[in-house]
Amino acid sequence: DGVIQLQEKRMQLILKIADLAIKIDSFYDFLFVENTNDYLCDTSDIDVNIRVERECKEICQPKGRKLTERNIGNWYVLEEGVYEYNLFEPALNTITVKIYADTKKNDIFMTLLDVKTLFGIEDNCFLFNCMEATFSFIMLFHNGFEVHASSIVYNNTGLAFSALSGTGKSTHTGLWLKNYPDTVILNDDKPVMRFVDGKWNIYGTPWAGTTGINKNMCVPLKALVFLERSENNTIRDCIGSEAIKRFFEAVIHPVSDETTDLLLNSLSLLIKHSRICVLGCNMTDDAPKTVKEFLYE
Repeated sequence: DGVIQLQEKRMQLILKIADLAIKIDSFYDFLFVENTNDYLCDTSDIDVNIRVERECKEICQPKGRKLTERNIGNWYVLEEGVYEYNLFEPALNTITVKIYADTKKNDIFMTLLDVKTLFGIEDNCFLFNCMEATFSFIMLFHNGFEVHASSIVYNNTGLAFSALSGTGKSTHTGLWLKNYPDTVILNDDKPVMRFVDGKWNIYGTPWAGTTGINKNMCVPLKALVFLERSENNTIRDCIGSEAIKRFFEAVIHPVSDETTDLLLNSLSLLIKHSRICVLGCNMTDDAPKTVKEFLYE
């Protein structure tokens, strides 16, 4: 259909994720194409351009100001609106990923070290995972954010259930499927919320954790719900400093004053135009019923 073009083991494809048209020019990667197949589109109206190269020589650290202080992955600012991300792999003692992002021009340049050629290490999903990190950063500049949550579609609206790993997000959404058969899993790990035309929408993305369950859908957002274990099922609205704390634990960590301001603006709009709740639940069939009665009835 003209969406994918191969030339000298390269590919050009356009993905539409969260209503953003992303043009990707990269070395060919079968797993990446397979995992993003449902999001392919054909349009000339491009929002973001991403070019990807493979590199067989050392990737040098940028000379810009370092924004983060993390063990392996760090962000730098080169000039206003221009960022770079480097991923250092301790086992190889080298930088394996460089992402250069010009947010003013919506141009992204990714360089991935050819670990298969240099070190004999399989690079399955390497491009796919690096693209996810790039996409979550891009969304901050387009009135949205990626949230760590298991999300569903119920009654033509979206619910996102977020919590620390191991709390039971997928278990809870499974209870919705069991008790309300018209429920659909939108994304089991990393959906996107985006403020468009005065309202919040929630979208599926190709990045869906270990289960891989995702759908290329968009529905109005009903609520972002934070889960915590409890003997009894209770739900309440989440406001004030608690909402800020829980929100920043669930979304991609900001890397600069600029991105922090963007996330705070998104949180303000989320509070104003949608709902944030806290659900204490015991993973029984009454747990989804508690949410349903609180938000829909």
